Amino acid sequence: MAWAGICPEDFDFVTLHTESTWCKPNAEYYLEILDRFKLSPEDVIMIGNDTLDDLGALDAGIKVVLIDDFLINRGEINVEDCVRISYADFLSSVNKMAETPCK
Repeated sequence: MAWAGICPEDFDFVTLHTESTWCKPNAEYYLEILDRFKLSPEDVIMIGNDTLDDLGALDAGIKVVLIDDFLINRGEINVEDCVRISYADFLSSVNKMAETPCK
């Protein structure tokens, strides 16, 4: 969260290893969260920067967006087919969505 400039206090729910059955990168980690909130994989997007941890979401059927500026690719995983975006462009997109009223 630190790389994105956000704090755990900004959220209603943050996973903790002491309260989770699974951990990243296991797809069950993501599926457990989906189940908790009664969501399907198509309802969410995993925004991340660590290919080893975050791409496990793909195995749960969740779309993954990688932030290039902070990309960690310890396993030298091929990310050419992944959605990738700069941090500035991501923030700009989120801010535009926040300003657009729902229809």
